Order: sequence, then structure tokens, then C-alpha cells
Amino acid sequence: MSIGREQLYEFGQFRLDIRERLFLKDGRPVPLTPKAFEILVVLVQRSGHLVEKEEILKEVWSESFVEESNLTRNIYLLRKALGKGENGHPHIETVPRKGYRLIANVRAVPAQDDQSNLIDESSETAHNIKVDGRRRRALLGLIILLIGAAVALAFFAIKNLSALARPRC
Repeated sequence: MSIGREQLYEFGQFRLDIRERLFLKDGRPVPLTPKAFEILVVLVQRSGHLVEKEEILKEVWSESFVEESNLTRNIYLLRKALGKGENGHPHIETVPRKGYRLIANVRAVPAQDDQSNLIDESSETAHNIKVDGRRRRALLGLIILLIGAAVALAFFAIKNLSALARPRC
């Protein structure tokens, strides 16, 4: 599949990062099959324009023969992942017997914005990982402390009970 110069696109609450093969909705990854991702790339790069079925098949499955049902199934998966648009209609329009059109205001993100956003996002993610790691270690420490306290309490309780149970002379 040929990829255009732009590597990052945004539309609505979605972000498509071609270089990293990431599709995000509100900053969270949306799982897509590899072929569904490639179809989405084709539709996003030609947003607002009709993309004929044959064009998609040629770009996505260039090296093999594939039935149109594979394309239809992947379009279904994309519609499911994208949900409804602001107007309540699907983001992907079917043009009967012709092809498909992505109905969205797609914005190509310039490379400079791309890098600064990736740096911001990666530092934020790294911070979240550090915080999660600290919480996990603190929770583990608390659990170990509670287990130690329970063992110590049980030891002293058994010692005191055995001392009371011994006959005194």
C-alpha cells in the first residue's frame, strides 16, 4: 500500500497516526485489523471523495486476488469502530455499486505539530506509568505490612494462649 506524505490526520474525536499504525478515539487506541486500518488510511487520505471499490481493492490487496466480501466485511468493522457522526449518520457513506466515501472534516496535522504532540503525549504517558508504578509499589508494601502484622499478632496470640493453658505449679 502506498502511503502519502502526511502521517497524522485528525477528524472529530479521532486521530489516525499512519507511521505508528495507531487509530485513536478520544486519545484511546481503537483496535482494527491490519486491512481495516489500511482501508481507513485510503478513505481518510481521500476524505469527502468517492473511492471506488476497485481502487481500494488494488491499494489494500495489491498482491493478491480477493473477493469484494472481504472489503465489505472490513468496511463494516470500520463503521462499527467509527460509530455515528455528529449528524447521526455513519462516517462512511456507501455509493451503491461504486464505492465508499468518508464523510468527515479531516485535518492533516503538520509534521511539527505531530512531533510536539507526540512528545507531550509520550511524556504524559510516561508520567502516568510512573504514577501507576508508585501506586502499585505502595499497595504491595501495604499488603506486605498487613500480612506481617497479622502473622505477628497470630504468633503473640498463640504464645499467650499456650502460656495460659500451661498448668502453674
